[in-house]
Amino acid sequence: ELCARLDLPVPPTSVARDRDELRAAVAELPEYVARPAFSRGGMAYLTNHGPRARDATIDDCEPTAENPWLVQPYLDGDDACSYSVAHDGRIVLHCVYEPTIAATGGWSIQFQAIDDFGTLEYARRVAGAVGYTGSLGFDYRRTAEGVVMIECNPRSSAGAFFVPPERLGAALLSPPEGLWLAPAGERRQYDAYLLDPHIATGSPGEIVRNLLSTPDAFFDPGDVLPALFFLLGRRHWHRAARREHITVGEAFVADMSWNGEPMPDLLESS
Repeated sequence: ELCARLDLPVPPTSVARDRDELRAAVAELPEYVARPAFSRGGMAYLTNHGPRARDATIDDCEPTAENPWLVQPYLDGDDACSYSVAHDGRIVLHCVYEPTIAATGGWSIQFQAIDDFGTLEYARRVAGAVGYTGSLGFDYRRTAEGVVMIECNPRSSAGAFFVPPERLGAALLSPPEGLWLAPAGERRQYDAYLLDPHIATGSPGEIVRNLLSTPDAFFDPGDVLPALFFLLGRRHWHRAARREHITVGEAFVADMSWNGEPMPDLLESS
């Protein structure tokens, strides 16, 4: 609704608050995609088109008034993302990137910084309209008819890996007067996902070439703790998935995904 008011390109959207409304909404579209308004990582996803067609049925979906589902036409095209840092509605840092290797669910395993194709203006309009301060990410689909905004992530995202640490820290804590744009061309990847036997990432030769040619997003010879904790986290999520009989992806987002229910009163519960 905000993007529509700001004249930004978003797909037409229906809101379904129960299964009957969801069933009626998808029946209106020859090719559709639907997911909860409050969700992360594409864990809950309904579509009849693309690589995840019929992974789920309407009976698997649980729309509610607190967490309705959004129904949109499925848009064929190429994915891209932007990451910004804003202060009081002013963008001080901006990076645009695209997946070069992606998992079936659409999330990136390897990604590359690219030239801006209009995303800076989109981010400026949104940040300026609400006086936003903090990290701000958007996902885009580049279709034959033009660019469409399909998701907002008001948090740090993979674009931060293309920003030198000292510059990112300054942008977050002591914003500069000007704007810094990440240069195009650099690549990063998640080696742990690239080596995961459950994720299709190419032939053994392609995997080896990528490991030798593209830096891991987390590993830095001068600071190995992020990579170490990521590997420990992977082990923990695999164990949790086996113990609770859920997917590793569901275990990963379990304590950082909100489903629309009222938040607990932490002071009262403690």
